[in-house]
Order: sequence, then structure tokens, then C-alpha cells
Amino acid sequence: MNKISVLKLKSILENESQNSIIIDVRRYDEREQGYINGTIHIQLDELSIKLDDVIEMAKDKNLYFYCGSGARSANATTVFLQAGFKNTANVKGGILEWEKAGFEITK
Repeated sequence: MNKISVLKLKSILENESQNSIIIDVRRYDEREQGYINGTIHIQLDELSIKLDDVIEMAKDKNLYFYCGSGARSANATTVFLQAGFKNTANVKGGILEWEKAGFEITK
């Protein structure tokens, strides 16, 4: 499975956002506590229902997933890899690592 660091994600958001889609797969209540600006929210348990829509939306882009610590986003990444979507990666450490690095979250 492809993984990226929060430092790489920060760089992507600053320099490559037009070529990337970043999806927060946490629950709604977690998202309300704060999220990484520039990301979209699709709860993990809703992702399989929206699989075709997300693949269509991201067909010419890179797709990155994050969650609280990296476990649920690893599952999301695996789902997309198994569906044949190659340009996808998991954000190691999720939003906890993002905050630990001192990066801003939106509330």
C-alpha cells in the first residue's frame, strides 16, 4: 500500500491541490471537531456506496485518504487499490500526526 507523510500531504495541499483529492474518512462527529482544510468528507462506511462516484471524480487525479490515526484510511486505500485505482495513498498517522506536526486544522 502506498503511504505518504503529513509533510508530503502539506506540500500537496500547497502545491498540487488541483491534481489531488484528499478525503477524510472519519465519522461526522470527528469531522466536526476539526479537519484539514481543502479536504472533502466521506465517512468510511459510506465510501463503498460512493466508490464509482469517487473514482470518476478522481480519474485524472491523485487520491489521498486520512482518518484519526491512519487505520481507517488504510482500509479506504485498500478498497480503491482493489477496485483498480492506482493513484491512491494513505496518510500515515492521520489528523493526529497532522496536529502533532503543528499544522492547522479548521473547526
